[in-house]
Amino acid sequence: MTPPGRAPKLLRHRILPLMIFLAALAFLCRSRGSPPDAAMYPDTAIKVRMLYSGEKKAWLVDAATSFMETHPGINLELVGMDSFESAEAILSKEEEALVWSPGDSMTLDLLREKWRGRYGTAPFPSEGVDAPQSLLINPLVWLVWEDRAPLLGMLQENNRDAQVLSWDTAFKALTAPEGWKELGAKEPWGDFKLGYASPVRSAAGFQALRLMTLAYFGNPRVLTSEQLNDPNYRERLIQVQLLSSNAASNAWLLDDMLRFGPSRLDVVMTYESYAISALERVQTHRWGNLRVYYPPFTIWSDSPIVMLETTNWNAEEKKAARAWIDYLLGREQQKRAILYGMRPADPTIYLPAIPGPPNWAVQSTQLDSNAPANTQAESRDLDKTPDKTKSPSSQTNPRAKLADDGIPDELNPFKKFASNGIYRDIPAAVERPNPSEANVLMELWKLSQPSLSLDLDAGLPQDGGPLLDGGALPDGGLPPDQDGGLPR
Repeated sequence: MTPPGRAPKLLRHRILPLMIFLAALAFLCRSRGSPPDAAMYPDTAIKVRMLYSGEKKAWLVDAATSFMETHPGINLELVGMDSFESAEAILSKEEEALVWSPGDSMTLDLLREKWRGRYGTAPFPSEGVDAPQSLLINPLVWLVWEDRAPLLGMLQENNRDAQVLSWDTAFKALTAPEGWKELGAKEPWGDFKLGYASPVRSAAGFQALRLMTLAYFGNPRVLTSEQLNDPNYRERLIQVQLLSSNAASNAWLLDDMLRFGPSRLDVVMTYESYAISALERVQTHRWGNLRVYYPPFTIWSDSPIVMLETTNWNAEEKKAARAWIDYLLGREQQKRAILYGMRPADPTIYLPAIPGPPNWAVQSTQLDSNAPANTQAESRDLDKTPDKTKSPSSQTNPRAKLADDGIPDELNPFKKFASNGIYRDIPAAVERPNPSEANVLMELWKLSQPSLSLDLDAGLPQDGGPLLDGGALPDGGLPPDQDGGLPR
């Protein structure tokens, strides 16, 4: 049990760097003219603790710095955690954060369902001003070493000229007996090496698993029990796990790819913002350049943000948290997200970027019908700015639009890396799954680990962990779910 007043052991190493950062920030502020005895964070400051998923770190730290300079009575404590890890910590009450922003809304759905089942209440409001709101939107992409890309393109049966890469193509390369040699490589590249984040720890990893599953079944709108119990599909899961690599988090995955190059990983599936950060790091890299490819259909990560009701927060704490959330949703911070390779959730903000190829079956950058409330009513077409804000010059001069929004071309990664495959428009996005489907997919993935694969026909285990549904059927079918389970 964690002693009162102490951070949980698994989180102390995450908090320490932020405390060092805040101490340095306080010193810098005093050196710029504040009185020597003026404490930046007095004992009377209202503390707001926030859990967030790692892809937002640089943007959030930047925003927190400016927020606390203008709100000296509020002390922000930011703790980065993988989405599923943070949900587990909240569910077990190991974490008592006031604000939470996981990678996607599916994680909200999972926590809501399990919290109600365990405690009989809702962990956060589902309606009204305090309901979850999208902060940023982030599609899944493939990141490929540039010299490997043409050979993968030759494997594509229908889209050889399009800037897409499918899971079917990746699986063909993954299972080629002679690896890259069989794919036409003249260099001794060895086996095809594919990576992604863990589907049971990372929201992005789960999304990669779901895209693989949808691709296997021809992109159905809804997965059925019969499909997920298909022995051929289960064999596909085993093969993928045997022949590929999954890291604990996206950050570790990208670090491995850049540190060891194509000797470790040829291709990874990750968030677009992580891909952009990798492109920033490899401009003068020993392993060569990278290219981004979008899958034929993708999933939006919408980075919802919400105030938790897992503890009785007082009115001042809630007011401070509301101010911080509103600050992040404000136009200035939404625009600054572009600098960090993330798409604003605010639909009125122009995203200066190159449109997608004309032969794509493009879906406008619109979130799915299950998106949080603030993203439903308005179009996600980030190419448009409300007419009342457009000057005549900005309607005809793209560079004038950039100047209007204050994002120089050289600082805008969506323009800077257009030649690496970054586009404004993307292929169609699929809707997020309900909690039952998500739980079953994660459980099937765990069962497909090489050490467990021989037991695959015995059915799902009875206890899948805090976020996973137990109650497996003895014949290996999907667990029943009274709140809208999968169709049979």
